[in-house]
Amino acid sequence: MNLTWEKNRVTKLPLDKRLLEVGGYGGYQDGDLFYGEGLPVNTWYLPRFAGLNENGESLFYRTNSTTGEMEATTNYETADRYLCGTALPTVFGGFNTTVKAFGFDLSAQFNYSIGGKKYDSTYASLMTPPYSTLTGKQLHRDVFNSWSPENPDSNIPRFQYNDQYTCSSSDRFLTDASYLGLRSINLGYTLPDVLVRKIGMSKLRIYCQAENVYYWTKRQGFDPRMDSLYGNYNYYSRYSFPMRTLSGGLSVEF
Repeated sequence: MNLTWEKNRVTKLPLDKRLLEVGGYGGYQDGDLFYGEGLPVNTWYLPRFAGLNENGESLFYRTNSTTGEMEATTNYETADRYLCGTALPTVFGGFNTTVKAFGFDLSAQFNYSIGGKKYDSTYASLMTPPYSTLTGKQLHRDVFNSWSPENPDSNIPRFQYNDQYTCSSSDRFLTDASYLGLRSINLGYTLPDVLVRKIGMSKLRIYCQAENVYYWTKRQGFDPRMDSLYGNYNYYSRYSFPMRTLSGGLSVEF
């Protein structure tokens, strides 16, 4: 088993990059990320989702300029951005094992990552209601659990045509990027020596193996392995899923 623990922070920025003061950190915004002195690299800088109002509309936080307290608003344009953690994992690594008995051997290799947040823009797209310029699209099954008068306890905004801010960029779609992956598994059987020697061999092993077998993560279909350190997960435009491969064969020694 191996384990890599990683911790990092920006130690110094030039004056022309310290354009904003956010949470006591001086730095600059780059898209949905904030780089500030004393913060980890790739720190998320997003509006915060504040739940739903009585009509099922999305709410977002903003800081009251007079009181300094956070309050909720349905107007996304007036929402403030906040520091929302980093895209980088805390710990990552792998482990493997091999078991042998009665001529059979089984080996398996796993990899894992703990911590970090990825922005699941694919899920956000699949949860977006139709609007005027959209003629058709795929939808996630979670839309069936959207808020409605008959389902008032849902934390998923109402699914209504042309709702402008239902799936606007926010920490609602930041997803725990921890995962456990079964990278490979190999099963073999070595024939007894007394049999293989009769056919002029010293060893004969029959085996089958599989690569990219399975992974466990926060949301089914969300695969944080297929991402860069930036943390934006979108298989539509930038990524493809790894192929699962199956193979088998003979290993012969004379």
